[in-house]
Amino acid sequence: MSATDELLAARTRLLVQVDEAARLIAPLWPLSTVIAVNPLWDLRQMPFAEAVTYASRVLGICGYPSRTLFAEEYASQRITNDDLREALGDCPVAHGGKGIDDVVVLTATERHDLAHGTEFAATTDREVAKWSAAFLADMVPIHAAGGFYAAWRAIIPSDPTIRRILGKSGRSRLAELPIQPEDAILLGLDRLGVPEEDR
Repeated sequence: MSATDELLAARTRLLVQVDEAARLIAPLWPLSTVIAVNPLWDLRQMPFAEAVTYASRVLGICGYPSRTLFAEEYASQRITNDDLREALGDCPVAHGGKGIDDVVVLTATERHDLAHGTEFAATTDREVAKWSAAFLADMVPIHAAGGFYAAWRAIIPSDPTIRRILGKSGRSRLAELPIQPEDAILLGLDRLGVPEEDR
């Protein structure tokens, strides 16, 4: 297989995975008129516990409330013994007998932080949230730049936060980011050391 074929195959796999992950995020648009929806709607063909487990693996989240919240709701009688009996009657033992709070799913950035003592995951979350909010508030001129990624790529080298985080050498690397968003994601996965089987 040629290098071009390998790149095309990697892009295709990535786009399928992105599409799969995006299916788990309910389409909410426009935000000003959003109503509550079932976040697991696209997994409705699965039993609930299976859908939550699947969503947790794909999104890197815990799909259940914390033990503390359950305890508070039980203490306030919002959850009763009858509720517990009914729920436990239908619920298989999940996670190999571990409690929900004992199951930890780490993202690639969190694994990187554990291995290198960095805070890359939190920084990434803040930056993604900032740029997503700017996009949703129509503050990113996508109409002139050929899409959100292209607009972000054009703007990011002059962003003051990025200047502070990355320094001069990091900013010059931003200017060298691939033109296609899927190539940028693949480059990021490579730099984070994410093995092929975990993508």
